[in-house]
Amino acid sequence: MQTRTKTYILSSIGAAALAAMAFLPAAPTTPKYQPRPADAAMAIAGAQDYLHMLRANGVTGEIDPAEVAQAWQALQNMPSAKTTTLAWDAKGPDNYGGRTRALLVDKNNSALVFAGSVGGGLFKSSNGGATWNVVSDPGSNQSVASITQASNGDIYYGTGEIFLGYGGTGQNTTPNFAGGGIYKSTDGGNTFTHLSSTTPASVSGSGDWAAVADIAAHPTDANTLYAATNTGFKKSTDGGATWTTVLTGGITDFAISGSGKIFLNRSGQTMYSTDGNTFNEISSPVVTATSLPRRTGSRMRYAISPQDENYVYVVQTNGSKLAAVYRSTDGGTTWGKIGQRGNNFDPLCNGSGSGQYCQGIYDLLFAISPTDKNHIWLGGITVWQWQDTQGWSQVSTLNNFGGGNPYYLHADSHEMIFDPNNGNIAYTANDGGVFKSTDGGQTWTERNLGYTTFQYFGFGVGKDRKLIGGCQDNGTSYLDGTLVSPNGAKDVFGGDGGHSDISWLRPKVMFAETQSGNFYRSDNEG
Repeated sequence: MQTRTKTYILSSIGAAALAAMAFLPAAPTTPKYQPRPADAAMAIAGAQDYLHMLRANGVTGEIDPAEVAQAWQALQNMPSAKTTTLAWDAKGPDNYGGRTRALLVDKNNSALVFAGSVGGGLFKSSNGGATWNVVSDPGSNQSVASITQASNGDIYYGTGEIFLGYGGTGQNTTPNFAGGGIYKSTDGGNTFTHLSSTTPASVSGSGDWAAVADIAAHPTDANTLYAATNTGFKKSTDGGATWTTVLTGGITDFAISGSGKIFLNRSGQTMYSTDGNTFNEISSPVVTATSLPRRTGSRMRYAISPQDENYVYVVQTNGSKLAAVYRSTDGGTTWGKIGQRGNNFDPLCNGSGSGQYCQGIYDLLFAISPTDKNHIWLGGITVWQWQDTQGWSQVSTLNNFGGGNPYYLHADSHEMIFDPNNGNIAYTANDGGVFKSTDGGQTWTERNLGYTTFQYFGFGVGKDRKLIGGCQDNGTSYLDGTLVSPNGAKDVFGGDGGHSDISWLRPKVMFAETQSGNFYRSDNEG
């Protein structure tokens, strides 16, 4: 009771302070203009710290997944409101997207695209990403982390996000947002049902199926599925009805070739299998000119050429910094280094000196061209490409210059895929939602209309019902009903947003927070 009283008093003082600040005349003071950071990349650490504070136990200071699950269950068990006049409508924003890790283009219909948000569920586009509609059930787990399609057209998506609280060093396989297992569709992604075989074993966050970081179907056998989970690498041979654990320990990333060969990272070791049952290590503790080194505390991603599966690429991080990129042209027998971290090359870092931050565990995009076995993409904060004859070059910028910059990609890229029916069409997933390329990954356009997946830390309502809110890695958004879509938002401040509010005394006066305790006021609606 004492804690609740203290919280109430502090909240009341804060509200009174905001009201007083809005009431005071602005003329006697000399305002100090501070421009907002435009399209700036912000370190994920600030959002992590704030989110941790919101979710942590007030006594221990730690997040207990069991308590989170119990709170969710208590919410589900609450009696329905007695009144039937209260209705809820989604307010958006429907013109921006939030953190996205899962992408899929239907192999039989290029117009059908699926995108999975880590906080807003699974969305479907029937027009190549022009517009989106949510397809996951509101009662299902909304933390979508991975997706795949079987050869018969069935679609599976996995839930539970691992990479948010990476801590900056090495692999973290405890989910930050615990998942609910895997969901399956047999009707082209119109409806999904939960696979009971993947129900999490406990609410602790460390049991089976608490996170499905990666999922893939066998290229030719529609009944065979593979899942990289927080407790091991799992295989199903009956369309997800039952599963066996092939490798124990947290597995986060793997790749499968057109013939079913698998490469994956297990505690810094690259493991290889031709059948998904037996794995052997192909990395080496001894570094030579032709070996692939073991790298403890590293996140690794793999890319196999659809054109020639003997061409295999792997990126290794050193903590959250880039370590090196390797290529094999003989199916993984021998390797050659094609890139390593340098003063002018690390897509996983931003800034310099004491102000530098790196996020290679949190965001790590790695992809290969479907038509050119010598062309790959590597991204994190920015995106670069490598071509055999040209080497490395940066292909994205962090500044949109007010809109329309064809090289702009939102910071923190997580995934890149190609349309299986058209190698010129590619999609990327990042903290700004979904972007599309029609020229093979060289230029990009934002594709987030209807993709309502912002993650809000706080919001405020003006007396005229205008809305303002602070979001993870998407700054502060202002919904005033003046855009083409009434639920469209204006970006009025950058960075990681926090609590925001609008004065009821002076409606043009607004307040916004950003990470690290920064607090701002605007006298002209942002």
